[in-house]
Amino acid sequence: MMSSSRESAWLALADAGLSFGVLSRLVDALGGPEAAVAASDQELSIHGGLNTDQRKRIRESTGDQVRRNRQIDVLAETGQRIMERGDADWPLILEESPMPPPFLFVKGTILPEDRFAVAMVGPRKATPYGLEVARRLATGFVPALTIVSGLALGIDTTAQEAALKAGGRTIGVAACGLDQDYPQGNARLRQRIPENGALISMWPPLTKSRTHFFPQRNELIAALSLAVVIVEAGERSGALLTARAAADIGRDVFAVPGDITRANSRGSNRLLAEGAGVCTCPEDVIAALEPSLRDHMEVLPAAVDSDDKFPADLSVSEAVLLQAIRHTTRTYDDLVAELVPAQLSIGDLASGLLQLELKGMIRQQPGSAYTPV
Repeated sequence: MMSSSRESAWLALADAGLSFGVLSRLVDALGGPEAAVAASDQELSIHGGLNTDQRKRIRESTGDQVRRNRQIDVLAETGQRIMERGDADWPLILEESPMPPPFLFVKGTILPEDRFAVAMVGPRKATPYGLEVARRLATGFVPALTIVSGLALGIDTTAQEAALKAGGRTIGVAACGLDQDYPQGNARLRQRIPENGALISMWPPLTKSRTHFFPQRNELIAALSLAVVIVEAGERSGALLTARAAADIGRDVFAVPGDITRANSRGSNRLLAEGAGVCTCPEDVIAALEPSLRDHMEVLPAAVDSDDKFPADLSVSEAVLLQAIRHTTRTYDDLVAELVPAQLSIGDLASGLLQLELKGMIRQQPGSAYTPV
């Protein structure tokens, strides 16, 4: 449980409007947020490298005790908490980005499996085609992957609703304080996400959305994900900023091919021309991410007992696949012909194969063949 003084210090620093790089350097140099807000101007200058304007902003923010008290009340009223780097549930994937935030405001839970995440983004004014693709992809990605998106109406909301409907997890990244009713129209989604995922923000309570917050939010979406899928994007879509942010930190970028006559396809089709991965189905992304998923997953011992009993933690799709593979090598096409759609969807088959590989129960061979371990 975070102390009230530490909580108050983080809120003051968050309100000061400094970059994460400056905040991280300052807090690390001075030994914590409390020391940072209590430091003298000389200490802020020497240890944090803060200029006159930055020091002034910290002083003004720290001195606004009325706002601070109200923020603390709102944190409690809305079920939010401040998560710090080093906390047990801190998203470790953020440490792979060049400038991870020193703290986040969170409502809900972050689980270890959320490091296996894919971002899905697109325009607010999406086409019916884009919305249908978002639903299909999100449904196919879970339960193998957590869906990360920006809570905007259109593609973002559709993808996150589909993930929840399919029993998966989703993380919504806000461009304002988590107490704000923004965007209006998706309040129901924001209520549901913490039940099977988390709402995350870089901004403290009482902070309204501002235009310059969105690029920072997009960078966080990319940093939380192994890959970004652009479902639709016009020539000036904010989704392209997320794609750029992902590429800048070495994340995979995929785009869904779009109708060349539609404005909403121009940006996404250009990404494909520039070398983005083609995403026409969930397995396009899952297959490409397999090496990254292996890098992020601890090596697990094979869990199949010698008496042919299945381990208790297998999902239904994993059990069906293991039964089909466990005594002989099977090709991907064989499994599709035998199991889809009678027993499994194509998305369940792809995610089930991936999970069995990660658990050390099967091994993929050349030619998309799978053999038991």
